[in-house]
Amino acid sequence: MQQLFHENYEHNRKGYIQDLHNSKIHTAITLHPNKRPAYQYRLHNYILSRKISELRYRTIQLHRESALMSKLSNSEVNKEDQQLGVMPSFNHFQPRERDEVIEWEFLTGKFLYTMVESQPPRQSLSSALRAALDDTVMQVMEMINENSRTRGRLIDFKEIQYGYRRVNPLHGVEYILDLLLLYKRHKGRKVTVPVRRHAYLQQSFSKPFFKEAEELDVSLLENTNTDTQSFAFLSNSLKIFSSSFQGTRNIGGRSDKKIHILVPLTGRFDIFSRFMDNFEKTCLIPRENVKLAIILFSSESGQDSSKHMQLMKEYSMKYPKADMTLIPMAGKFSRGLGLEMASAQFDNGTLLLFCDVDLVFTPDFLQRCRDNTIQGEQVYYPIIFSQYDPKIIY
Repeated sequence: MQQLFHENYEHNRKGYIQDLHNSKIHTAITLHPNKRPAYQYRLHNYILSRKISELRYRTIQLHRESALMSKLSNSEVNKEDQQLGVMPSFNHFQPRERDEVIEWEFLTGKFLYTMVESQPPRQSLSSALRAALDDTVMQVMEMINENSRTRGRLIDFKEIQYGYRRVNPLHGVEYILDLLLLYKRHKGRKVTVPVRRHAYLQQSFSKPFFKEAEELDVSLLENTNTDTQSFAFLSNSLKIFSSSFQGTRNIGGRSDKKIHILVPLTGRFDIFSRFMDNFEKTCLIPRENVKLAIILFSSESGQDSSKHMQLMKEYSMKYPKADMTLIPMAGKFSRGLGLEMASAQFDNGTLLLFCDVDLVFTPDFLQRCRDNTIQGEQVYYPIIFSQYDPKIIY
C-alpha cells in the first residue's frame, strides 16, 4: 500500500520530490502532497517524458518485429524498418580507418576517464551523464523485476562498480556496466545475497522528428564540441559523418508555400492601422509569399469602413504587386461567419492563417506556420502572448 499511495513528508520539502528517477514514483498511483503549481508542472513534465520514452521504445520494438516478419515472409524490408528495426549490437559500424574507431570511455560511480583531446583524462561525472546513467539503470532494474512476484525474488540495485560507454551516432548510446546488485528471495527460505552482473546495453535512436534546414558544418561543430565539456563525447562520433557530409546539400529546404491571412474586422481603425504597418514591415517590404484578405463588416455609422477602405487602397497603390483583397460583409460582426465565408473562396489545398487584427507577428512566425502544418493531418495552434504592449517590448 505504501508503494501504491506514495507520501512525501520530508522536512521543509513541502511536497517537493527531489529524485524523480525512482521506481517508487513509477509504481505509485497517487503522490501526496503535491499542491504547488511549480511542483505539479515539474512532475507532469517528467511523467510525460516517461510516456514518450515508453512509446519510442514500443515503436522500436514494432520496427524490429516488422523487419523480422519481412525476412521470414521473404518480402522486401521497408526502408524505415531497415534503419530502426536492426537488432542491438556493438558491431553495427565497421571502421575502415583508425580515425573512424569510436573510442570507449571508462567510468566509475564518480569519475569519467576519457581520451578526448583538450579534455582532462579524469573528470567528475556531469549532471547530464549521471541522469542518463540513473535512468538507464532504472529501466534495466524494471525489466529484471518485471515478474519478480511470480518468481518469488526481488533484485535491488546497489551501485555501478565500473563501466564503459560510447555514442554511436548512427544507432545509439552503448554501455557495458558492471553492476553490484542485491538478490532477495522472499519465497521459501529467505535469502539476501550480493551479486555482480555485467550488463551490455544499447539505447537505440528512434526516428528523427525534425531536421536542420541548413547543411550541417561538421568541422565547426566538432571544434565546438572539443571546447565544450558537456558535449565533448560527440567529438569522436562526428568523424563518421565527416566524409558523408562533404559535397552534400540539404534536399529538404525550407517551405515557401503561400499563406493566406484572413482577418475579420469591424471598427478599431487605430489597431488596424498598426496591423497594416506591421504587415508592411513583415510581409510587403521583404516580399513574403502571402495573401492578405480583410473581411470587413460595415459598422452602423459607416465612417470607420471608409477609413479602412482608403487605407487598403493606399497600400495597394504603394505595393501594386502585393496580393491584398478586401471582402465586404453586411450584418453584425461575427468572427466565425467571416472566416467561414472567406475560407470558402479558396481551394482545399490552400494554407490559411486565421488572424486577429491586434496580432503582431514576425517572418519567423510565418515560417513556423508553414513548417508545422500538414495538409489533412495537422493544424498549427500558436501560443499568443497578449499581456504586454508591443511598443514597449520592441
